[in-house]
Amino acid sequence: KPMSAPESPRLQVMLKKEKEGVVIDKVIKDGPGDKAGLKEKDVIIKIDAKTVSDIDDVKILLLMKNRGDTVNVMVRRRTQELTIKVEL
Repeated sequence: KPMSAPESPRLQVMLKKEKEGVVIDKVIKDGPGDKAGLKEKDVIIKIDAKTVSDIDDVKILLLMKNRGDTVNVMVRRRTQELTIKVEL
C-alpha cells in the first residue's frame, strides 16, 4: 500500500489504533516527535493532560497548536509511563 501521510503532521508520526490505545506505528526521521524521543510502539495516553482514546483525539488536540508550541505527550513504553515534551 502506498506510504500514507502522517496521521499527525504536527508530531510527524504515523498512528494506528490498537486495543491498548493509539500506538505510534512509525516516527518520521528528524520530525518533532523523533527529536523529542517518541518511539515506535509507544502508546499515546495523554496530550497536555487530556486523555487520548483514538486517533481523532490526537488530531483534534494538536490542531489547536501552532508550530513552535510545546506539548506534553504522555506515553506508555513497555511497562513505564513517560511524559515527553515535544516542540512542534
